[in-house]
Amino acid sequence: MSFQYLSFQRSPPARLQYGQQVVISPLVTNDLREAKFNPEEGELPIEIAWVRENGARQWTLVKREEQIKWRGEETSWKKVELTAPSREEMRTQEGKSCVRLAMWVANQGRTRRAGQKQNGNSSSGSSRPFKKPRTGSGKDLCEAELLNRLVVDPYEATIRAMRDQEDVFLPVLTPPIMLYGHDGPSAVLNGGQTQKFSEIARLWHIPPSWTHRCQAADDNGASRRYIEVREELGYQLDKHVWDASLALMASLCLKPQERLIQQDQCDKSSSGPPPQDLFAAARGCVSIELGTGTGLLSLWLDKVRRSSAVATAGSSTPERDQTCRLFLTDLEDSLALAESNACLNADNTEVPSCTSPEGAGSGNASTLRMLGLDWFSTGLQPELVEAIEGSYKGQDSGINLTAAPPRPHLLVLASDCSYNPDAYPALAGTIKRLLGAGDASSSDSQASDQRQAMCLLAKKHRNPDEQSLWDALLNEGLQVTLQQGWHDDYTRHAGIAEGEDIDPGDAVENAREQEGLGKCGIYLITLAGCEV
Repeated sequence: MSFQYLSFQRSPPARLQYGQQVVISPLVTNDLREAKFNPEEGELPIEIAWVRENGARQWTLVKREEQIKWRGEETSWKKVELTAPSREEMRTQEGKSCVRLAMWVANQGRTRRAGQKQNGNSSSGSSRPFKKPRTGSGKDLCEAELLNRLVVDPYEATIRAMRDQEDVFLPVLTPPIMLYGHDGPSAVLNGGQTQKFSEIARLWHIPPSWTHRCQAADDNGASRRYIEVREELGYQLDKHVWDASLALMASLCLKPQERLIQQDQCDKSSSGPPPQDLFAAARGCVSIELGTGTGLLSLWLDKVRRSSAVATAGSSTPERDQTCRLFLTDLEDSLALAESNACLNADNTEVPSCTSPEGAGSGNASTLRMLGLDWFSTGLQPELVEAIEGSYKGQDSGINLTAAPPRPHLLVLASDCSYNPDAYPALAGTIKRLLGAGDASSSDSQASDQRQAMCLLAKKHRNPDEQSLWDALLNEGLQVTLQQGWHDDYTRHAGIAEGEDIDPGDAVENAREQEGLGKCGIYLITLAGCEV
């Protein structure tokens, strides 16, 4: 699979005058930002346009610029001259207004990388290319068409990349750019340097429910179900979205018979229940994400889960809100971006402080919590243990302890946390502590038996050295089962189980070894002897 991320080598200023000339440089890279995309067919057509969000998440295309021809490395430093919208184009007489610069790929799905062979499965329904935008002033693009170009559907994108072997290009926007008149504040800082953006933004589709994950845009606002997640420019890898997060988001939407294991596209049923069965449970579950980074996975999951509760039950019940909590964990100094993204996507149904401990209110209030978690620590924070045990002490929800709900299910999430082999033992130990938290102190054996605790780990197979991850997990007494995608079959690892219909002997073939490299696998991890 191959996701290609549009970005800026040279970003526009944060402030511009109406009609001001501006210079940018585009960028198209992989998730690690280490390899620039090199198109096989000479050039990649990139559309660039000024767009405006008019409140209530309604978007209009203000002005389209000349199409950029991306040819690889040489284009990344090419100066592209643009002109900011005028007052007339913004249709405003206000002294200032906001606009964004957006980039997306025209004819999405038709351009291949250098050396990539044409896929024989390209006729699949999910691999249909986007309709090429019409030329002209841009007034021919209605809001729904514009959103189709700006909003990424993780499910569709992953299916196209993983199954149909397409390069999928992820569009990008700047944060809001302030436009001023000639008498407005200057965009030039002390020393003559122009204030430029340090962040970019992407929009991610939120399906209205698990059972309607790919509902088409309609007049009722389905197309506006999305979150906006900011990433930092530059090369700090924990501040970017990585491929495995998208694969895991898509996997959570899949029914068992839709899962693709290795190269076989026949219907396969996993040994355990699909993850969405946990989310659909009336009492919900506690979810803990390790290494949250930008927060994309958890923010998306929170929105989908609450949207699904409303779609299936009309409203979320108090019992669900009291147990259905989501913790975004990372190192203390790495949480600022995730917290900023959480607040960016808060709405009027959520608590004012989107990361406060009092986030377990009624209705659809957010239950997100940011928490520093060091894998090398030997213990867990009391707040995590209490959430896993389901014992909230009545502090923030008024819960009646005599009628407390059963211990909630537990879902640990980890996506692309396996890039550092030195941290594998600490990661495995943390997963084991989380899955086993509270079991020894639980006096209710029946509740403990009914409780499900699992970890879903998503990783992109980048290097044979990563095979030591499986040793670290097995040394902690954890069971590992491939649920979706490809295993890193450089050599067969005896401890990794697969779907019962997969022949393990096939995995040692050279073709299968090559297929695993550079692709993603979703793994179910449980305590030894536990079934889910």
